[in-house]
Amino acid sequence: MKLSDAFLLPEEQQNSGRSTLLSSLAAPGAPALECTALVLNINYGKNRDLMEKCEKLGEYVQFVACMRRHMKGKTTEKEKLEAVNATVDECIRKGILKDILIKNRAEVVAMSFWEYDAERHLKIEKEDSYNDGFLAGIKSEQKNTLREKERANAEKNRADTAETHANAEKNRADAEKNRADTAEQELARLRDELQKLRGQLTGGN
Repeated sequence: MKLSDAFLLPEEQQNSGRSTLLSSLAAPGAPALECTALVLNINYGKNRDLMEKCEKLGEYVQFVACMRRHMKGKTTEKEKLEAVNATVDECIRKGILKDILIKNRAEVVAMSFWEYDAERHLKIEKEDSYNDGFLAGIKSEQKNTLREKERANAEKNRADTAETHANAEKNRADAEKNRADTAEQELARLRDELQKLRGQLTGGN
């Protein structure tokens, strides 16, 4: 894909007569700037012709492949540092970037170590981000559960309060009924006594 492919105007728009930034700068369909990029795979074993023509690039590819081999399975900083030094020693013995490695060994070791340590750092950051998100999800769920529990408790308290009021009203109603029954019984007793008194008075005459 060419860079200009992303900016070419559709044919119908070019012929519509409408003024646009691109059409005002260049003829219809003609890009003002053309840029084409060629991406090459320089992993070990790829593009051998290029490696043969560029000796240092070929040696660098071998150095990287050697580094990956020594670094495989290494997790601690000590193991990685030992792997970097082993890589440098092997490449010097085999004549791979020998002059550069001998002259700038300390810089190469430091750069290679921190490069691979940065990869580990990015991996840890990714894992930490996942863990942070997971923990955030748990905390959010806990908060939601707590809110639901508080809401349920509030509903229960309101229900209990309503039941208490209902029981109080029932007790008051029962008390009123008891007083009414007592008054009715007392009235009936008084009527009986009055009736007996009338009978005594009538019999005495």
